[in-house]
Amino acid sequence: PNSRAMRRIAVTAEITATSAGARELASASLIGRKVQALSDLRPAGQITIDGDAVSASTEHGDYVSAGATVEIIAMRFGEAIVRPISSPT
Repeated sequence: PNSRAMRRIAVTAEITATSAGARELASASLIGRKVQALSDLRPAGQITIDGDAVSASTEHGDYVSAGATVEIIAMRFGEAIVRPISSPT
């Protein structure tokens, strides 16, 4: 492993950063937020977070109409997992 040939082909780079964007880094602060569905979620679609469209899926495959309020319960690979908020009766 210490030969000249091995030093030339061995990988010596180290990972110093991740590809996670700002939304992924702040995902913990998004949990519990109530946001609007931008499109129908059947079960996947888009929601609006701070004016940005974000991909989302419902927790149990529920259908949610565009404009409905949903709660973010998790973030997975940049996609929000949401739960529909039942309207008061």
